[in-house]
Order: sequence, then C-alpha cells, then structure tokens
Amino acid sequence: MLIEHLYQPLALAATVQALMAVDHSAHGDERGDIGYLVDSILTQDAANFGEVFPEPRRYATGVKVAIEVLAGQRTHLQIIKYAVSVHKLVRLLKSNREILERLGKMLAPMAHGAVDPDQLFPIGDVYQQTISQLGKRIQIVGNPKALQQPATAARIRTLLLAAVRFAWLWDQLGGRRWHFVVRRRSMLLALKELQEQLS
Repeated sequence: MLIEHLYQPLALAATVQALMAVDHSAHGDERGDIGYLVDSILTQDAANFGEVFPEPRRYATGVKVAIEVLAGQRTHLQIIKYAVSVHKLVRLLKSNREILERLGKMLAPMAHGAVDPDQLFPIGDVYQQTISQLGKRIQIVGNPKALQQPATAARIRTLLLAAVRFAWLWDQLGGRRWHFVVRRRSMLLALKELQEQLS
C-alpha cells in the first residue's frame, strides 16, 4: 500500500491512463487489459484507497505521461483536452444529485471482479444514462470506422466512466483545477515521488 499522500497524484495519473486507453481505442487499438481500470468503477464502497488501487504499478504509464504534461511537453494535447472535459463533468456530477444517485444504483448490482468484453456493454450503457445526461458531451477524436463499432463505443464509454471515477477521487483527495497553475511544481514533485515508489 502506498503512503497516503501519494494517492492524490495516483488518482490524477489513473485519470490520464484511462484517457490514454480511450484515445487508443478511438484509433482502433484495443490491445491491452483494461480490467483493472474497470474494476475501479465497480469498487463503490471501498474501505480505503488501497482497495481502489490494489496494483499501483499498473498506472506507471499514466504517471509518466502526467509528469510530461506538467513539465510542459506538448505531445499529449488530446489527452489534456479529454482531461479538462472530464474534470468539468465531475463538477457537473457533484451538483446533480439525481444523476449521481442513478449512477450509484445502476452500478450497485454489477459484480466486482474479472471483466469480460461483454460486460462493457452494460457499463457503457450506465455512462449513457448518467454522465451523458449532464449536458457536457466529450467529443472523441479517432478513426471513424473504429468509432462506429458498437464494441468500441462501449469500451470508450466504459473507459470514460473510469476516468470520471478517478477524477472524482482526485477531487475528493483535495485536487483542484487551479492547482495546475499555482501548484504545478508541487504536483510534479509528488508525481516524481510516486514514480520512484512504483519503480
């Protein structure tokens, strides 16, 4: 289990990693396991953050990319755009009790555990009936043929729901959008400390 203060940068890195998987899927690349990302959606009543992130090392790529973004690299512009949109959705979700309650009720019956491809359809449907109703749609950029595939659409919606979950946790742990402006250095140091812990 990580030192407690490292869960905030981990939640940020996990958001980035989920959105990277969205971007890959949108371009037709659906390789790689996303079960550990989806499990976070289904872990609704965790006793601690360690239950949400049982394998922190799996988020090493998200940590690396988050460091690059905060360091000023401009090679992940699409991920940044998605991240901004996701954090706006979190703010909208926090202020909409009806949709928040609907989200919890729809996820509650879903079993926690190994995720198979067929399970992505009902989770994607949860996203459509909750997050998509907040009035702020995320425009996904990618390969039109891939985006037209029902399985790809379900995968992307599921990953977006995971990104919202992680962004919610980041906010819950004290993260704020203005931190990217006035606390960039401290955020970068925290991510580098996390990267050392995961190595």
